Amino acid sequence: MNTFFLLIINLFGSSLVFYSISPYFSALGLVTVSISSCLLLSYLNINFLALILLLVYMGGMLIVFIYSSALTNDRFPQISNINEIALLSLFFLIWTNILINNENWISNNNNNITNSINIEGTSYLFHQSLAIYFILSGYILLITLIAVLNISSNNEYSSLRAI
Repeated sequence: MNTFFLLIINLFGSSLVFYSISPYFSALGLVTVSISSCLLLSYLNINFLALILLLVYMGGMLIVFIYSSALTNDRFPQISNINEIALLSLFFLIWTNILINNENWISNNNNNITNSINIEGTSYLFHQSLAIYFILSGYILLITLIAVLNISSNNEYSSLRAI
């Protein structure tokens, strides 16, 4: 039941990202999606990957949110179609209720997803052959940050000059 609740929160957060006009609500939706996804991973006993994913995703999203909120001048942010979000969430709730109450869909044996995951360890993430890709991606992100700051510093009327 916790899995379905986390999936409903994940759906609501992703629809909030798609239907919001303002970057404030988009950032709220991204935070909701990232936290619910990491809780779902930790519920499936993949704790280390969930923690790393949360830290990296929230750090990158914080930088994007700062720049996108500095570029907008919304005093009163709004969501475009809250009715569609409510209808989509209601449809997903009804659909999961039908699936939960269906006796043929739920298996009675112990071959569910929590027992079938067998991860020996997460050291393969930091293997020596992948280290060059991590370093290369760090340099690319640094060059992108310098390019964005250089482009925005030439504009006198940009709101990024205040930062």
